[in-house]
Amino acid sequence: MPDWLDVVVRSIIFVVVLFLMTKMLGKRQLAELSFFEYIAGITIGGITS
Repeated sequence: MPDWLDVVVRSIIFVVVLFLMTKMLGKRQLAELSFFEYIAGITIGGITS
């Protein structure tokens, strides 16, 4: 597989995973999040920005 195609496929998969994770985390109130979910949300926000 060419390098550029590998980058495109990985990028698309990464964006889909980030979208799904943010949708799952967004359905709960901040007080209901566990410590791990809170840190994962901060990490996802930092990566996407």
